[in-house]
Amino acid sequence: MVSLILFVYVLFVCPNGLYFLEFRNDTFYFKMDLNKPIRKVSKEFLSVALDTSILTREKMWERFNTSSPYLLSMAEALSPAFFRFGGNYADYLIFEKPSNTCTHLKNVNKTARNEIIMTGEEWLKLNKFATQVKWQLLFDLNALLRKDGAWNPDNAEILMKFNNKFGFFVDWELGNELNSHHQLKGEQLGKDFLKLRRILNYFNTTKFSLIVGPDITSHKFQNFLKGFLQEARTVLNAVTFHHYYVNGRTAVMEDFLNVDILDSLVILIKKIHKIVNVEAPKLSIWLGETSSAYGGGAPHLSNSYIAGFLWLDKLGISAVHGIDVVIRQSLMQGHYALLTKNLKPQPDYWLSVLYKWLVGDKVIKIHTLPSDRKLRVYAHCTQTERLYNISDSVTVFIINLHNSTVKVYPTELNTSPIHQYLLTPNAMNLLSREVKLNGQELKLNGTNLPKFIPKVIFPPIVIPSYSFGFYVFPKISAAACINKSGS
Repeated sequence: MVSLILFVYVLFVCPNGLYFLEFRNDTFYFKMDLNKPIRKVSKEFLSVALDTSILTREKMWERFNTSSPYLLSMAEALSPAFFRFGGNYADYLIFEKPSNTCTHLKNVNKTARNEIIMTGEEWLKLNKFATQVKWQLLFDLNALLRKDGAWNPDNAEILMKFNNKFGFFVDWELGNELNSHHQLKGEQLGKDFLKLRRILNYFNTTKFSLIVGPDITSHKFQNFLKGFLQEARTVLNAVTFHHYYVNGRTAVMEDFLNVDILDSLVILIKKIHKIVNVEAPKLSIWLGETSSAYGGGAPHLSNSYIAGFLWLDKLGISAVHGIDVVIRQSLMQGHYALLTKNLKPQPDYWLSVLYKWLVGDKVIKIHTLPSDRKLRVYAHCTQTERLYNISDSVTVFIINLHNSTVKVYPTELNTSPIHQYLLTPNAMNLLSREVKLNGQELKLNGTNLPKFIPKVIFPPIVIPSYSFGFYVFPKISAAACINKSGS
């Protein structure tokens, strides 16, 4: 079982992203343990964020048209999901009682800072949208409202009293990346979370709400996280951290294909686990905000086909390495948005929908022979609520970062039919904004999503260079995927 090389043409990557397939075949094998899953993730594993800063941009808030059948259809396709409304601007947000006007960037604290005003009308719009598309709102409260060093919950209580009248069920965060942007100790934020829990326990609509945090960056977080967990672990439902691979202002095309950059996420997750396992070993861990490049994404990269390598691999790594929820930044706004400002699906949107519809919550152990960092293979039980209703089927997703076509044989399953969902860029251009599924460009059909029709193949799985896809094994009777009591 060694890599078989036939013959090679040199790969040529143009500045415009065009690439040419080499006439080279590498052969690999993979084996799965179909007896039992290695772990189970949340049904909301792939979730979505909307940045608080949208409230400061009147045109963007208007484009967040929650009555649009296009938006409703595309959002519902990603359910179930947490819907995080947060970001740096969350720590400047003030909730205002209902009024007939909507005023933003209004100075309310007699400081030099501009505060964002969120009206009751905006709160209702956000919640009604989440309810309609079957998303669970996760709202990030302002942690910089302070009195004598401690969090001042007065404004949060006004919001919760207002929400209680309408009966919306909301989960909560407090603060965003406070280990990086503000002079606040983790121990103090932990005490603030204790206060938040006491307030939530008072209202009928919030007494069962989740609290997650502290939404730390990956920079100098260790002491902050330790101190936070020592105080807040008894009221916390999940530990959240943020991750981006590269700086959006300086990122280049090669960064999105670099296996060292992809593998850097594993290193960070292990550091988070090391602390959580000591301070709060029973807590769930979430990737609370994430995408390809920070700073709003990398122009022409984060919104093109090439971004899918980072996104799909991040989902695979996170599920294997103990992350229960991954919240994608962002639904709208920025070069990494799933939808354009005109509500057109970006390449990562199509990838996300296929992941939601094909990949279930049980993670299957899989390994390739020979081991190869440029061929990245993950396996889950198949999602049975959208395209399939076969409880013992398996979905494998494969990322080929080789500059050659590869053949992959599933060990001991060489006669099994496979449903292929291969995603490739339009015109063989890695910077394409259009994506093809089995050779057909993905487009909305009016306000509806297209039918995702698989191509039935038999082993081997043939994957073109620099591409990725999903492969469903519908008839392999995987014991790991059969519904059992308590599973």
